[in-house]
Amino acid sequence: MTDRAVFNRRYTSFQADGTQVWLANGAGVTTSPSSSERAFTAGEDLIQGAAVYVSGLNVYNANAASGIASFHYNPIGITSEAASASDQVIVILDDIVSISSDNLYAETSLEVGEYYFLAPTPGQITKYSTASGEVDANGGFGALVNLGTAVSSSELSLEIQPIVELFGPGNTGPIPAPSQQAFTAGVDLVEGEIVFVSGVYVLPATAISGASLEEYSPVGATSQSASALSQVNVIFDDVVTLTGENITGESQLTPGQYYYLSKFSGQVTKFSTASGEVTASGGYGALVNMGLAFSTSAFHLQIQSPSDLYS
Repeated sequence: MTDRAVFNRRYTSFQADGTQVWLANGAGVTTSPSSSERAFTAGEDLIQGAAVYVSGLNVYNANAASGIASFHYNPIGITSEAASASDQVIVILDDIVSISSDNLYAETSLEVGEYYFLAPTPGQITKYSTASGEVDANGGFGALVNLGTAVSSSELSLEIQPIVELFGPGNTGPIPAPSQQAFTAGVDLVEGEIVFVSGVYVLPATAISGASLEEYSPVGATSQSASALSQVNVIFDDVVTLTGENITGESQLTPGQYYYLSKFSGQVTKFSTASGEVTASGGYGALVNMGLAFSTSAFHLQIQSPSDLYS
């Protein structure tokens, strides 16, 4: 390397793929990596592995119990250590975190490959379905909060998703924004049918090769069956019920799997089934992620923008 001074600034040169490059003051442009953890003040006694929410500068045990204020079920991360009230505590925001039986609701260890959600007990997490019930309003939950995936019996890959508020018996929380809207059925529709909007009508969506962008831009799933020209409610973003007639090549959903818009009208499909893969060679014109299966019939509808496929 050689140095050179111009206008009272010092530069250092080096060869990059045969090209001479000059760096000001001998240093290149650097960026600090984003931090996956942050220090807070414990607002109460906390154990290691507790799911916490933030209020001001303090963090507290989060929980998704029915009837509580919504800020309790807006977790920001998992504690990396135990802390007494008023002490500093490190919160992991997005990384692999250690989870013990003290952090689990109705279990003693994580089940590898399972998604885990915020529990209705302070600081704990839970599978969608346990001996203590399911993550739904009837199970005593006010919200469904996906925290991440178990990668070992004691480690969780923390990837906190937006909350879905749940409303039903025993839930005295605030009234949510509407997650559904009424349309006119353009054809006969079954419950759980994936539909797109055309004018004032909804019609079965499809991702088959040759379909138009409109046809593979679904807005949601029908909440009930409807005859052509009758009113039908379409659920946009919530947990919906899907049965075999809504699923390509399967009689029920596979929990923990993502599903996509099928090339068969109004249905969802796993990426790979006996009917082929969601690829151009599989007869698809677009890949549209519809959401995640929580159980064999409960589906969290979170529609992503379509990606056009070209062979």
